[in-house]
Amino acid sequence: MTATLLDQLAAFVKVTASEDIPAGVKEAAKVRIINLMAAVGLGMCSGVENPLLNVTRIPSQPEATILFSGEPAPAPHAAACNSYIATSSGTEDGSRFAGAHPSSGIIPSALAAAETMGASGADFLTAVILGYEVHLRIGYALYPYDLHRGFHSSAILAPLGSAAAVGRLLGIDATALRNALSLACLSSAGLVCAFDAYPAKCYQIARAVKGGYEAALLAKDGMPGPELALEDGFLKAYGNVEAIDLSGLGSRFLVTETYLKIHGGCRHIHPAIDAALSLRNEEGVRPDGVEAISVGITSAAHAMERENPQTYTDARFNTPFLIAVALQEGQVSDEQITDALLADQRLQALCAKTQVAVDPELDKNFPAERGAWVEIKLKDGRTVSRRLQNPVGEPENPLAPEVVGTMFKKALTGILPPDRIDFLSGYLQDLEKQKSLMPFFDAIVNK
Repeated sequence: MTATLLDQLAAFVKVTASEDIPAGVKEAAKVRIINLMAAVGLGMCSGVENPLLNVTRIPSQPEATILFSGEPAPAPHAAACNSYIATSSGTEDGSRFAGAHPSSGIIPSALAAAETMGASGADFLTAVILGYEVHLRIGYALYPYDLHRGFHSSAILAPLGSAAAVGRLLGIDATALRNALSLACLSSAGLVCAFDAYPAKCYQIARAVKGGYEAALLAKDGMPGPELALEDGFLKAYGNVEAIDLSGLGSRFLVTETYLKIHGGCRHIHPAIDAALSLRNEEGVRPDGVEAISVGITSAAHAMERENPQTYTDARFNTPFLIAVALQEGQVSDEQITDALLADQRLQALCAKTQVAVDPELDKNFPAERGAWVEIKLKDGRTVSRRLQNPVGEPENPLAPEVVGTMFKKALTGILPPDRIDFLSGYLQDLEKQKSLMPFFDAIVNK
């Protein structure tokens, strides 16, 4: 009998050892773990309410830690809570080829499972990398088909990455792993319209993470899943059956193909932000010298655009506002996307001068290129412009690990003492050498 797609993925997750993974891939994964911790920190600092903390839980022995608060919870619930806060910050890594943010769908579950199993750092790191592999291999066959149908890739894919990482850490066999991934397919659901109520967007990813964790537990206990869940169901519903590519498993690790964010706001707007910052830095463009601004974006970016933003959440998805912040402030950090700046009359005047339109030329190479262009007519008679194929932080233009380390320390400042932040930074950079994760969980709790 021909092996199914799930058979192939499950076998890969089961047999791949830490020693089989190149050092560069491990370094890339550690950077993304550090970045995810920063995302959780930013979510905590923003004061966002985590409604999942107050949801009635199925009675169970507390098994895992909710990050920073230190509250113990059943492992699937802890994973969901940590995912919710990370997603709320909007600063997790992402994939332009999958249209998703894998870290918030994988790392919280892997952390919870690693804590319950007493896993080593190498075990945890390997599970994260393999979770990325499943998440992205399938994700590349979804995007942008799922977006055009109104689905949200991050929520659709999170159960699969979560189940793969948890199943690996639970030590279940290949058959159970296949069933875990199959059952995870049944937990996949998520709509782009959830962005209209931002907490709902965070919830649908957290719920998906929990569903993937539970799928691994059910498979461990013997529950079967449909053998052809990908071929006969999942890919037909969300993506393109013909587009899935499992070649290169074990030699091409996709975690290195994800991007990291240096700006706040929606990733689709970052090419335009980078173009505006380039014009500010290289051409001396300042708000008081601007006559008019024209911006070309992709159809996918336009689908996420929110016109006439009324709140800072809306502002994350508004191109004129984020370009105005870039030109006035010289940077666009998450801390600058505020109600106060949204009400700033200087920024409002600049937004009124900005026209945004879809450029069909930018769609031709999407998602291999996620580009934009910005053209600014100046009051002195000059017209300056910049065109970018991809924003800063993509694999072609990566962020240095030390930049991510700085973001990590900044995000955790005010949550933990400086000495513990330094300890965590060094600990995570040497993750594969750690015999136990308990020092991490001890240090991450704000006590």
